[in-house]
Amino acid sequence: MGFPVPINLWLRDGLSDVLNGLITDKNSVTEKLLNRDKIRDMMKIHKTKTNNYSGHLWNLFILELWNKVFIQKQDVENVQLI
Repeated sequence: MGFPVPINLWLRDGLSDVLNGLITDKNSVTEKLLNRDKIRDMMKIHKTKTNNYSGHLWNLFILELWNKVFIQKQDVENVQLI
C-alpha cells in the first residue's frame, strides 16, 4: 500500500522555485505549448493554500524533466533545475 507522499507541500515550498525555473526556461515545453501565466496563477493559488493544484503542477514538473532528459538529451546528473 505504501505511504502518502507530500507532493502538495513540496510544491508549496522547496520545489516551487524549481518548477518556476523549469517553466520559465527558454526551452521549456510549457513555454511552447501552454499558457505560462495561467500556470503561474495556479502555482500562486496552490502556494497560498486557496486550492490544491499539486496533481497538475506535479505533472508539469515531470513533463519538464522528461523534456530535458529525453528530448534535449541532457544528462540526468547535469539537468539544471534552477
